[in-house]
Amino acid sequence: MPNDNIQKILENAGISPQDHPECYRTIMQEIHQNQDDIDRYIAIFAVLKKANITFQDYPKLYEAASQQIWAKKHLSTMLTVLGQAGISHQDYPKLYEVAIQNILVIKRLPAVFEVLRQAGISHQDYPELYETAMEDACYPEKLSAVFSLLRNKACKTVQEHKKLYERVMRKPMYADQLIVSFAKLEQAGIGYQDHPTLYENVIQNPDDGNVCMRLAGCVALKKAGINFSDRPMLYNTVIQGAMTRVNELTNGFEVLQEAGISYQDYPELYEDVIRQIGYAYKLVAAFEALKDVVVAPTQQNYLALYIFVAQNLTANIQPSLDKIKQLDLKVPDDFEIIDNALRAGVMGLNILTWLQENKLQRDSHSYIYKVFFSGSPPLIIRSLYYASKIKCQLQDYFQINVPRTSKDGKAYHAQCQEVQQLIDKVLSADNHIAEGPLNKSAASLKIEEILHRITIEDINNIRMQYIDAVGYLLQFGNEPSIYLSELLKLVNFNHVELSDNQVTLLGAQIEAILGAFLNNLCDPNDPIVMKMLPDAARRAVNMYISAAAYYQDINRLFRGVKPTSASCWVKRNVHSDSSIIANFLVGSLINWSAAELPKRLLYSEHRQILEKVILERETPDPQAIKQKIKSDPKFYEATLQIKLEAGIITREEYAKVVPLFSKLDTWFPSYGPADRGEDLEASEKDGELGIEQRRTANPVFAPSVMSFSIFRDGSGYFNGQNMKHTKIETDNSTKPIINSTEGEILAAHGTTYLYTQNPAGGFFAREINSPGMIPKGGYLSSVAIAEAYQNYLSKPYAQQEQHQITMDGINIQRPNHGLAHTYRVMIYIDVVINYFAHHAKDETFRLFCHFITPDECEWLRMAAAYAITGRENECSATENLALYDEAREASQEHMQKFLTKYSVISKDGVMRERMLDIVRWMGNPGYENAYQGKPAINQHTDINERLHRNFIYRILTLAHQLDLPRCYGPVQFSHAMEMALKHVTQSHEQQIDYILMLQYAINLINAHGDCLNTNLTSSGELISCSMQYRAPFHKVSSNLRQLREITETIPISRDCTENLYYPNQ
Repeated sequence: MPNDNIQKILENAGISPQDHPECYRTIMQEIHQNQDDIDRYIAIFAVLKKANITFQDYPKLYEAASQQIWAKKHLSTMLTVLGQAGISHQDYPKLYEVAIQNILVIKRLPAVFEVLRQAGISHQDYPELYETAMEDACYPEKLSAVFSLLRNKACKTVQEHKKLYERVMRKPMYADQLIVSFAKLEQAGIGYQDHPTLYENVIQNPDDGNVCMRLAGCVALKKAGINFSDRPMLYNTVIQGAMTRVNELTNGFEVLQEAGISYQDYPELYEDVIRQIGYAYKLVAAFEALKDVVVAPTQQNYLALYIFVAQNLTANIQPSLDKIKQLDLKVPDDFEIIDNALRAGVMGLNILTWLQENKLQRDSHSYIYKVFFSGSPPLIIRSLYYASKIKCQLQDYFQINVPRTSKDGKAYHAQCQEVQQLIDKVLSADNHIAEGPLNKSAASLKIEEILHRITIEDINNIRMQYIDAVGYLLQFGNEPSIYLSELLKLVNFNHVELSDNQVTLLGAQIEAILGAFLNNLCDPNDPIVMKMLPDAARRAVNMYISAAAYYQDINRLFRGVKPTSASCWVKRNVHSDSSIIANFLVGSLINWSAAELPKRLLYSEHRQILEKVILERETPDPQAIKQKIKSDPKFYEATLQIKLEAGIITREEYAKVVPLFSKLDTWFPSYGPADRGEDLEASEKDGELGIEQRRTANPVFAPSVMSFSIFRDGSGYFNGQNMKHTKIETDNSTKPIINSTEGEILAAHGTTYLYTQNPAGGFFAREINSPGMIPKGGYLSSVAIAEAYQNYLSKPYAQQEQHQITMDGINIQRPNHGLAHTYRVMIYIDVVINYFAHHAKDETFRLFCHFITPDECEWLRMAAAYAITGRENECSATENLALYDEAREASQEHMQKFLTKYSVISKDGVMRERMLDIVRWMGNPGYENAYQGKPAINQHTDINERLHRNFIYRILTLAHQLDLPRCYGPVQFSHAMEMALKHVTQSHEQQIDYILMLQYAINLINAHGDCLNTNLTSSGELISCSMQYRAPFHKVSSNLRQLREITETIPISRDCTENLYYPNQ
């Protein structure tokens, strides 16, 4: 239809663009879109015009009507109904507009208007309620019921509760639900007059199908003795929460009440039932199971256990109760076991499961139960480390020995005694370790010297490189290389001392390499204690804990592992001097900081003042006082005031610490067991061998700085796939948190740990400081073996062809007399010395071994490193003594060259001459005594020196012979070991130590994958075997770090080395 015609129609209806252009355009668009219905528009406009409703005065009504053209008849009716209700378009155009917009409900409007009238709601006073009524006019009868409900709840005047009426009118179809809901509120003792907000909360969500269920929860609260007036927020939680299973809520309250646990005494348990419906379900199940084994909670001290279970509803409770029932543990006799097993959590479940699986019942194996579950506190709660260690030992024992019962008579009693001895041995083993402060080792002094020198050295005069066989090397100018990896394995950074100025100078050297190290140093969010460090140290730590992967190559360097390109921060080759030096220096600052942070904390001014306040030495429970001070600000201030008045702190000190309440956890940290997560599988694939075996075999020296989290479940970073967790039992409360997001604390390189396996996976560990735990061997012998390998042991024989093997693409020269064999001989030195120190027949020899100095032991290891470098074939002394002697002479020359190159380590001329002589003649049967008609080779004019040389000849020769099972059969090996019996007083103890010594050597040869022709039975009998070269022989024969790692997987009995003296590290 042409626009002219449309305009004419509009003009006839009195609709002009001059009056209301916006409305006019809207109506025009409506007509254009529906031109076929033009007659309807004409009709609808005519109805309005007839009712004296003009476009000029009421454009919005015309606009609304243009959208309802199909409802001409309804429009006429609507105008009539509104008129009959006394609602004129002149006074209430908005009501007309709303009525037109909701024209379909016109038939219900009279009934709705009547309900409003009866409720005293007039359109003159409450036009907005009429608008609401017309918008939701489908349920007039329900609207009437709702109004009655509101009047009955003291909402008698609409004026005071207009908003409430309006909300109800919006959803009258839910009147039935509201009636029930209001009844529930009254049943719970909640009246509208006193608590209108609760009623309003219900009205706001009347369409929530679960609202009645939630209000039934309020009734349950009332029955539980929880009044709304006392805990309104709790009621709100129920009404507004997702509480749909009231039966569980009610049951949860009932089991708490039946257990004698009232809301007044333990409100938090009731609140847990409300907030977590899953908690209520578990609570009911746990209490039912608990009653099966513990009976009524009101008896004796059983209530405490019920409360513990309610407060610790973990996944372990129900399975633990099932195991307790299967083991037939009952009160009162077994209450202590039941109580402590449940309190021990996952470890308690693990032990109970193991007892049940091995059929170790309480009546026949009570002593095992007592070990784990008796005491105050019991072992399983006091130390998961020891509990796990004992469990692992008993597990191994019962895999071999069938558990006996009292029916087995003497066999049962014998087994009880054996098991008890095994338990006692585990418990006493670590108690025999002398713990205490350690002196600084030579290696720690050496690293200090190196770092001090770097601060004044031209950085361009320093070189570093990585070599697979020996790790990282550091070199100043043309000086002999420092075998840094070999040095670092002996360093304890807890003892490394650097002044703040030296740290700053090291930072400047790092800056010279990286060019941006000192930028953006001072992060205002750094922890308080971190701000006490020099800027360079802070920067190093921040780089370590940053999101970037800088830490990876830092740690790899300190562990002696090849660097990667993934975390390179120097824009050059990752293997360049600059990148490696930067990793070393930054890593040194990080390790220094890890050791320094606790010192800065302990000796800070605020800590020193607070110690006078918090560390109550006169109270029976200082820990409880400390926790109360940290948790109660009023108690803290009162304690400060008492100390001030007593003159313990000055007014100036009082002023400094009175604002520190919110920071007390910083100045006095307190943590549970620290957690560390590690992907050990990835580390193994990366070439770090036997990590798990090493941890359970021997003490472990942290090979780099280590991060722990003080969070119970560890850092989120520690919870990735394949992560194995270690829980550190040692108190770490002097180590400040450096990263609050992860709860991260640091342990310095060289910190010593004892590990045991966690039966649930991972490890338990404790930190230990003991002279007996110091690594055997020193830096000098490490340099000796590294130089010997690189210059001689890795080279092919000159006089014998084809004496090599290839495994996994790695070519091994001299497999029988190469790196692995030489290193083992060095390791045996300490074992042999201890053997003779216990059992030497000659008292002078025995005392010599007993009091041999660490320095001489190190010289012996250096001699062992060069003892066979002169070999150019496999000829033995018995096959051709002259040819064998030539090899010894060459070995002596090689050691001489080494001592000349590293002259700084060989200043002791007497020791130098002595060891060169032993290397020259070691293995020659004529050294100490006449042989084949010839006088003894050792004819030194000084009788004491002659004896001295004879003694070290015996030690070194026997150490070499201990490694002969790789190539000798039982008979030949027994003959070679005659020296081990010739010079000792034979006894039962000597025989045990002799077997231990042989077993250690054979285990080591086997672990290295070397050939093995002689083995040892459990009864100590030598037997023939035939094992050829196998993995990891190719690795331990070409990589000194991997050789050491596999060596550390073999436990060395303390009986083999217990009487040796080692300098404290």
